[in-house]
Amino acid sequence: MLISTKYLEAWEDNKILCFRWLPPTSEMSVQEYFEHLEESAKVIEKAGKQYICLDTSKLNFTIPLNLHDKINDILLPAYEKSSIKKLAIVMPQELIKNLSISETISKQKHLHDFESKYFPELEAAKEWLLA
Repeated sequence: MLISTKYLEAWEDNKILCFRWLPPTSEMSVQEYFEHLEESAKVIEKAGKQYICLDTSKLNFTIPLNLHDKINDILLPAYEKSSIKKLAIVMPQELIKNLSISETISKQKHLHDFESKYFPELEAAKEWLLA
């Protein structure tokens, strides 16, 4: 396990770098969210994987719309260093979170050239990454 906190797990699965947000994120502060993003960026850079799977299906933290640029400032340099090719996102159930995450990923994709796709389950996301 590359990251293991009450909010986030990260691990390598063959060629894929996987991240999973956990249910206690409902208790997470904005500061804790950004601390986890910064740690994730370090893991992305160090692992150097071109395929990333982000499971947000249990994410209980709504990303404030005014913070998307700050998120990009943290993650995009890590994506560039790892030469990411594909990003698979497993979506949460609640629509408001879907829209917030989709908006963030959309901005990231616009700023950096990689494929991204949304999935209802982790296994389908991993299959697409390795296809």
